[in-house]
This record gives sequence, C-alpha cells and structure tokens, in this order.
Amino acid sequence: MKASNARLGFVISGFPRNIDDVVECAKKISRLDGVILLDHRQEMLERLVQDGVQSGALTAEAGELELREFLTHVLPLTELMNNKDVLYKINVVECDMHEIVNEMDSIVKKLVDNSSTLHPDKNQNNGGPGSNKSCYCEAVAPLYPGWTHLSCSWMLRDLVTDEAVRDAQDVLAVRQLLVAGELVPQGLILSCLSKAMDQNPSSRGFIISGFPRCLEQLEQFELEVRR
Repeated sequence: MKASNARLGFVISGFPRNIDDVVECAKKISRLDGVILLDHRQEMLERLVQDGVQSGALTAEAGELELREFLTHVLPLTELMNNKDVLYKINVVECDMHEIVNEMDSIVKKLVDNSSTLHPDKNQNNGGPGSNKSCYCEAVAPLYPGWTHLSCSWMLRDLVTDEAVRDAQDVLAVRQLLVAGELVPQGLILSCLSKAMDQNPSSRGFIISGFPRCLEQLEQFELEVRR
C-alpha cells in the first residue's frame, strides 16, 4: 500500500479474517471503509468445502480448518462490521456470477464516491492510525450549542504550511516529526491549543481531538490551562 500511495483506495480480498485484523489495521494503516461478505448459508459452505476436498483442491484437514475458522472468527467479525454500519452482504446463493460482480461494483463505487467524506485529510496525512477522529468531533460539536471543536492535527498542519512561518527552523523540525509519525514538542501543542482557545473567548466549552497523546501532556495542560 505504501508503494502505491497515489491510489484512490484499495479493494482487498481475503481480509479482514477476524476482529484482530480490523483493530491492527486501524492502528497501523487505516480504518476499513467497507467490508463485503459473500454470504453463503452454512450448509452451502459445508458442501463447497466437501467439493474442494473431493476435487483435491483441499485436504480434509484443511477444509475442516477453513470452515472452523469461518464460523469462529469471520462470523463475529461480520457482526462487528454490521454494528459499525460498514458491512455489505451479497447473497451468492441467489445470484449468478454476473449479478455478484455488478453488486460488488456498485458497493465499491459507493465507497469511492464517499471517499472525500470518509477521508477528507487523506491527501494531507499519509500516516497515523486513520481513525478520522477530527471529522467525528467536527460532526459532534454542533450538537452542543456554544461549544467549539479544536483539532490538534489540523492546527499543526496549518502551522507547517503557513507561508509566513513555514521556513522557520522549528517548523521544519515539526514537519519532520509529523511525517515520521512522532509526537511534536509538548510546549508547541500547548501553545497552539491555548492560542486557539483564546481566539474563542465566548465558547462554552471545547471538544479537542488528538489531545492528550500521553499522560505528561494531560498533566501539563491541567497545570497551565484548566481541567
């Protein structure tokens, strides 16, 4: 994926296979925008495994393992994805190959069309866990009249792209840290936050995304600003 960073997105077959796959992917790469399940009834799956064993494509042990893995890991995964509203089921029992391909095509097109909403920062940020927390907070803030959303990641990106200061030595250092996915200096974060809060004196409260990133940041914020 890193070698293909100009791509709009990826269609990945055979992944995720369990809940741990989803968690680790969100931590290390990006969250998954959609999961397509080619939905068979269990008796159909058992028959397909038996066909594979009889044709020699699978050993009996491998077939049994595949089926057990599906029932114990993939089914709980689909329940999780369904609760997250990102699961798309295609009933392959009632569809022929042409219908399945067309339905998959429409699902992928829908995800691509929504990509600007799902990942508004994808061209600005190639790293990080990709959990989209700033955008979730941006959507939540209007539910609390008088509250203001402050995004640490957006503030830092504005800082390093500001024409007036982008060549300053400390800004160059911050840019290098952001690219590497490292924490920026604590003093800079607190300074940006404090300045942003001062610019919104009438705000009843603040929803801050991307902060704190460690216990030390939390303690320093409470010491210098407020609880």
